[in-house]
Amino acid sequence: MFNHGGCHKLTPSNIFDNMSLLDDEEITMDKGDIEVTKCFFRKGASGKMTRTFYPVGHGAFYTERFNDKGGERLLTMVYDCGGRSKDIVTNQIKEAFVYKDIVDWLFISHLHNDHINGVTTLLNHCDVKRIVLPALEDDLIVEALLYNYIETEEFDNDANKFVEQLLIGDFGSTQITQVESFKENSNTPISVVDSESIGDKLASGTKIEEKRINWRYYPINLSSNNSVSIIKKLAEVANVSSSSFYLNGKLDYKKIRDVVKNIDISKVAKIYQGVFGCKHNSYSMPVVSIAAVCLSAKCTRWCHKIGETPMRCLTNCLYTGDFEAKNKFVALQKVFDKLGVDYSKIGILQVPHHGSKHNMDADMYKSGKICIISANSGDKKHPYMLVIQNIQLNSSIPIVVSENESSIQRFLIPLCYV
Repeated sequence: MFNHGGCHKLTPSNIFDNMSLLDDEEITMDKGDIEVTKCFFRKGASGKMTRTFYPVGHGAFYTERFNDKGGERLLTMVYDCGGRSKDIVTNQIKEAFVYKDIVDWLFISHLHNDHINGVTTLLNHCDVKRIVLPALEDDLIVEALLYNYIETEEFDNDANKFVEQLLIGDFGSTQITQVESFKENSNTPISVVDSESIGDKLASGTKIEEKRINWRYYPINLSSNNSVSIIKKLAEVANVSSSSFYLNGKLDYKKIRDVVKNIDISKVAKIYQGVFGCKHNSYSMPVVSIAAVCLSAKCTRWCHKIGETPMRCLTNCLYTGDFEAKNKFVALQKVFDKLGVDYSKIGILQVPHHGSKHNMDADMYKSGKICIISANSGDKKHPYMLVIQNIQLNSSIPIVVSENESSIQRFLIPLCYV
């Protein structure tokens, strides 16, 4: 399945050459299920998806490109668009897309510099139809503004300029959809939304259905908001009132910028650490990318019947950004249960926060997954050795994608569109 060029081709397993297994009455799969499953394992499937993890170092820039049998574009998805430096991610954007290429979905996990410092370039270079990101609550915004300021040592960096644009809401023809925080005790049923009917608000865990490719995306926002504390601390240090940070009931970006730029950066870092500590990644929004057929209970029963995980399960991916798995993976699994997503059917995992030990839950690496880690070469903390060991002990495979171009990872996946 692997070669040294970083390109992987997922092909049908010989166990499925005899498709009579699908005719078992005990499985009772309907005709549509049978045809879809046959197509997934039949040579000469009617199209393919190419999933790429680009070499941007300590950042995140991942794409999925769906094409029909003739090679024509059907759909393009991007998850995060940032990197070790703006130059690195800009080069990769131009390698990935020709000018005015269409991007149907841009999912943004959170608003940290290394995950969004290439978004403006992507918007200028491509025709991005829709951006989906966590709900723009005050806490998310202020945390990101301070984090980006501390990291880059300048307030008006590329990431913060994009945050300002989000607050203004001026993106031309590009639509913005905010994913609301997941309410764990909510009895509201999970809804399925056709991709063409999505609006500017989306409940966390909503199934975004792409009927033309028989695929679904699940953005899951598990963030908790506490904007009062950080605004209060900033106001105390700047000797201004908390209310002065708001204009007509909305967060005043310019006021935050003016106040923060007049505070010594070491004091800003101290304020940030005091409020957020090690939980500064608690806003990162995972997205499940999964073939619709894998959500079928009949399909799961059939997998159990034959006694092994089909190769096509490697088409499914969990993108995590900097998800705080150490404290929230259990909650994420509960969401999966509510959504009817079998975690064992996710074959590719983007390891949270570049392999940081602070974002690790060993249970995340079970079921023999391909684990992609975006990190700088030579970084002694990312990925952390214990993370690598836990991945290997769970019979999963760690693959580090650095800023070195030879580390690019690309998966070619045959698909059937019905």
